[in-house]
Amino acid sequence: MTHSVFITLLLFISFYSHGQVSTQDRHQDSPFNSSNLDSNTTPNTDWNALYLSTLTHSPSRALNMLQTRYTSSTIYGDKLYLSSLLYQYMSHRDQPFYGIASNDREYQAIEETFISALMKDGQGQYDEAQQGFLSLLAKMQSRSDLTGRALLKYQLCRSLNEQAKYHQANYYCSALQSDLHDIADPVLPKFGTYRVIANNHHFRSDYQAALSTYLALINVFPQGHDISGIYNDVGNLLKELRQYDKSAQYLEQALELRADASDLMKAQVHHSLADLYLSQGQSNRAISHFKQAKALLSTSSHNYGIALTNLGLGKAYTQTNNYDLARDYLVESLSDSNALNNDVIRINAYLAISDMFEERKLTQEALNYAQQALELAEQVTRHKYIAKALLQLSDIHQALIDYQQAFYFYQRYSSIQMEARDIDNRLAFEALDLTHAKYEQQLESSFLANQTRIDRFQIEKMEHQRLMYNILIILLLCTASFTILVNKTVRAKAAVDAMTKAYGRTEIIRRIKRVKRSKDANRQHVLVLLDLDRFKKINDEHGHPTGDRALVHISQQIRKHLMNDELFGRLGGEEFLIMLTNTKPVDVRERVEELHYAISSTVFLTESKKPLNVTASFAYLATSNALSDFDDLYSVLDQALYQAKSNGRNCIIDAYNDPIDLPDVIYSQPVCEPTQP
Repeated sequence: MTHSVFITLLLFISFYSHGQVSTQDRHQDSPFNSSNLDSNTTPNTDWNALYLSTLTHSPSRALNMLQTRYTSSTIYGDKLYLSSLLYQYMSHRDQPFYGIASNDREYQAIEETFISALMKDGQGQYDEAQQGFLSLLAKMQSRSDLTGRALLKYQLCRSLNEQAKYHQANYYCSALQSDLHDIADPVLPKFGTYRVIANNHHFRSDYQAALSTYLALINVFPQGHDISGIYNDVGNLLKELRQYDKSAQYLEQALELRADASDLMKAQVHHSLADLYLSQGQSNRAISHFKQAKALLSTSSHNYGIALTNLGLGKAYTQTNNYDLARDYLVESLSDSNALNNDVIRINAYLAISDMFEERKLTQEALNYAQQALELAEQVTRHKYIAKALLQLSDIHQALIDYQQAFYFYQRYSSIQMEARDIDNRLAFEALDLTHAKYEQQLESSFLANQTRIDRFQIEKMEHQRLMYNILIILLLCTASFTILVNKTVRAKAAVDAMTKAYGRTEIIRRIKRVKRSKDANRQHVLVLLDLDRFKKINDEHGHPTGDRALVHISQQIRKHLMNDELFGRLGGEEFLIMLTNTKPVDVRERVEELHYAISSTVFLTESKKPLNVTASFAYLATSNALSDFDDLYSVLDQALYQAKSNGRNCIIDAYNDPIDLPDVIYSQPVCEPTQP
């Protein structure tokens, strides 16, 4: 386990260092053009900023602003945007809103469909909501209504993000960005629409594009308005980049800004802080924030947030070894994910349950849930979670001492990580930090310049280190592969007796115990225990080399009469164990006698080239059951073999059916085969 963790750490270092490129290259390659977001004011930008300010200080005046502009608007897209603001206004005050009566019946039907879709989306009825949005998008396209198209693409981008259908969301997010670029003065505020675009980049692990977008958002966000949502998003992103201190700064500031906000907004930041502390192993602090988040979410029945909170509580209680509570929360989270049809929450729940069982040393249960996580992640093509599931499966197989499977899953995990190594965002979040500092006006320009020089020096240094790290990783992977191969070879050699080529005691018993119940009731497994007669006399009279020849001869004769899937092992000295499979009950005795005859009827040459015959005593039993209770079966066979020796040797005893003399009871003697002279 330590070895694999060490290699994983080095892989992470390599991926991290690989992406350290010059500032000029990063800006040239960035997929997001920050010029799309500029700080130039326009009439619609000013109106949105004024509305937000008025909503904070005088809600009634803000409502009047909405109603006045709604009445004067003639474009369907503009009116739909205003109706969405009216819906939000009323919903936050627990008042119903179904649209405003209009003489334009076509528009009124469109607005009713739009508000209904918003309501269903808020209630988690995503499929019905999506159908409504898509039908309206088609109508807006037929009307060439740019604002209406952008509004509905925004709703689809946001809703699909929340459902964790990030690749589907990306289609609408990209189209939304293109539409906003084509509209000179969009009614939709860019600081709101570009946030969901940044979220989509983040959720798809395109951290560079996400940070570039957040950077532009902070730069153009209206002065004096609530920026806590962006701070919360940036804090979560920095947590994924393991910048924990900076993440905490953004999240704590977001919570402070939301002190007087709605329960839902405060719950969001509490959940983010809980996730941060969970990542750092601070379980009690994580549990405290998760519980605060769940209490706040329960008041608004926000099922998506409650599902995530239950998942977090399950992980946190697993860290504290409180497995009963952990199981309850994780099962509840899994149930929530099924109700929401949210694949990401379901995958995370499977992985968290697998972690819990692995912590409890219940490796088979852990393996089952990890496999379910992998299958679902592959089904929905989520590479991030495929990698997590593969690493989990590798660790579990390593705990099961199945190194071949462990190495197989680890190779797949490494392959995925190597493909993603170029997604590095160090320079982007440095630029984000500088912009944030500028926004808050807390740093002097001289400090910023000095910090930039230090960052550039660190980047150049890491570029030089990258090549050496990659070489080291390749060497370590080769060493790990060679070590696993050598260990496998050594184990294979140790499993086979060098002289007789039969399985050794440990290996033959291990293989027999793994034999399952016979699938055909008319077929049986047969265990045969045999011991060479007067073997010590052979060693004493002819020498140990001749005794070794006898063992090799016996092994060769037995193997000639075994099928491919039947087992043969040496328990020690002159005692051997045979397992026959797929044998009809009427053929059992015949198969055993065939083996017995193969030994007693043949001769071999002693060390002095003289012919010599050796016999063996046999005990056997036949059963259709699984052989996992071999220890008990061996005890029965051993007593039967003792009886065979007592009966004069060179005979066969059926351990289940022939009488066996014990201290308490005396049975009649079985008929033994004649001893050869």
